[in-house]
Amino acid sequence: MLGLDSKTLALTAGDPCSIGPEVLLKALSSVVSELTDKNIKFKVYGSTSSLRSSDSRLFESLQIHPNITWHLNAENFALAKPSIESGHSALKDLEAAAKFVREHPEIRALVTGPVDKYYVAQHQKHFTGQTGFLRQLSPNNRAIMMLAGPKIRVSLVTTHLAINQVSQAVSEESIVATIDESIAYLQKIRPNHKIRIAVCALNPHASDKGLFGSEEADIIFPTCEKLRKKYVHEIIGPLPADTLFIRYKEYDLIIAMYHDQALIPLKLLDFESAINISLGLGFFRSSVDHGTAFDIAGQNKASFLSYKNAILEALAYLR
Repeated sequence: MLGLDSKTLALTAGDPCSIGPEVLLKALSSVVSELTDKNIKFKVYGSTSSLRSSDSRLFESLQIHPNITWHLNAENFALAKPSIESGHSALKDLEAAAKFVREHPEIRALVTGPVDKYYVAQHQKHFTGQTGFLRQLSPNNRAIMMLAGPKIRVSLVTTHLAINQVSQAVSEESIVATIDESIAYLQKIRPNHKIRIAVCALNPHASDKGLFGSEEADIIFPTCEKLRKKYVHEIIGPLPADTLFIRYKEYDLIIAMYHDQALIPLKLLDFESAINISLGLGFFRSSVDHGTAFDIAGQNKASFLSYKNAILEALAYLR
């Protein structure tokens, strides 16, 4: 049983036909074997059939662990064979786990496995991803995307937008929201630490004094100036992104203006181990930074590092 005052992580397997069940089991097994705080609880959401098919030995051993409870459905799914039904199952698990966490967000955290947007969208109209779905549950309809790995941590001002829409979405409001939420989060997991933040320019060479656009002079630099006056933390930039990322070790956090500006260096540096953190929801949520990989589901080939790191990040937040 879960005590009302227990710090609890709700873990979803994602699509039951994906590598999600496999990486969840392996990550959870690794974490509980190393965990020194025996008061931490885990609640797993998924399908009995897919978890057992992914690793029956591991599944059976974890089922008797005193700190783990299970919220499982009895539907039968075949690994590597996704369907509309598997997408619906993943959505139901996400809804149930989010509801559980939102009841007591101060002592609960959500960690999610991978889903396939197409199959989920057959049941949830306009579904564009788990982050967007969870954003609708946020009191201010906000979700800032932070991506983190052992080597680099990046927050995004804009996320899933066509490149020709990015410049219109880069505003003082979006930059301030991204930096405010990121600083609040880092202050929680790293208290009493002066944070060093580098802000990417939008245009090549930071526009080269206006030759390649005006967003730096009109929006990004003035906003950084305001934030420098607001915080004791160091906010540097805007800097040309190509050279900024060469010096990533000098910063606690990099602020990127758009998706690929952040994701390309992140995946080059931390491909298997990076995670996604959603800020501003009113509750903690981390996720794997990889997809469903249906092609290797059930083959015992998937790396569980991303899921494990997502759990460890949630534990750091709840401490």
